[in-house]
Amino acid sequence: MIVLIGGSGFIGTRLAQRLEQAAIPFVIIDKQTGAAFPDRTLTADVRDPASLRAASQQIAGSPGTIVNLAAEHRDDVRPRSLYDEVNVQGAGHVCDLARATGVTRLVFTSSVAVYGFAPPDSDESAPPNYFNEYGRTKWEAEQVYRRWQSEDPDTRSLVIVRPTV
Repeated sequence: MIVLIGGSGFIGTRLAQRLEQAAIPFVIIDKQTGAAFPDRTLTADVRDPASLRAASQQIAGSPGTIVNLAAEHRDDVRPRSLYDEVNVQGAGHVCDLARATGVTRLVFTSSVAVYGFAPPDSDESAPPNYFNEYGRTKWEAEQVYRRWQSEDPDTRSLVIVRPTV
């Protein structure tokens, strides 16, 4: 079972469609129910660990993988503290959920915003050079997930994806 946290958005909906086509079981946990998979959506907010736990208790079977797509990403977010609450603290809550449910595989969608205005020909080894709150909090969230993985590196698997527009 794959749990798509924040899976009602653009990327999550497309991923859910692919999972459905491949007959891979999934459930979406999101603060709002999307139009595509209302019957597979449980309501919770990454800022609220109790709601995440409650949603996870409704999942039949054990989650095998958690994919965190939840993010505060627009340039006009107010209050600005939402970037930290959703992206960084939310990452901590997702890691806590993984610990509580025994999940050993996490996929985190970060962003190329961690590179900021990177020089031409930069690759994944380029140092972070973020210039906004979104890039900063995505970078900090990556560190939260890396700490989770380092607690049990022989068992826990972490994939960080930095998609672009």
